[in-house]
Amino acid sequence: MASWATEVVHPLPGACRTRASVRTDAVLRAAEDGLPALLVEVDRCTEADDVLAAKFARYREFFRVKVKDHSIAASHGGQHVPPWESFYPPTGRDGYPPIVVVFDPGTRLGEQALKNRMNRVLELTREHWSGKYERRGGYGGEEPDGYSTTKMPSRSCSPP
Repeated sequence: MASWATEVVHPLPGACRTRASVRTDAVLRAAEDGLPALLVEVDRCTEADDVLAAKFARYREFFRVKVKDHSIAASHGGQHVPPWESFYPPTGRDGYPPIVVVFDPGTRLGEQALKNRMNRVLELTREHWSGKYERRGGYGGEEPDGYSTTKMPSRSCSPP
């Protein structure tokens, strides 16, 4: 692994005390092994399911933001670009850097409660991960990013 960092702040435009940035628990980078960037959320089951799920909306907002910084845009042909592209090397695939959630219940949850939590978070975040890549424009005036949200078959998680 080339590098890793913990508690990495990914600022959102206008971020302040009332509009939080995205804080990633860990970022792993191992480009030599085909992993340009992996964002890791560690869930110790100390916050509500919907609080954990809400982080994915902030990630999406961060990934969709375009910067007007000409020094960054100059390396992309003068166009406005997402800042995450300047933080992390290209992934070699369509889409954003992958995000993984590591569930660590400790002694707080039993096996069934953990499975229920995982499935609840899965359902609450479905709109963020179940999209299908189709090179299209944005919806309702949003910047195009190529993803459309479609209904996917329901899946279930099992604890490790």
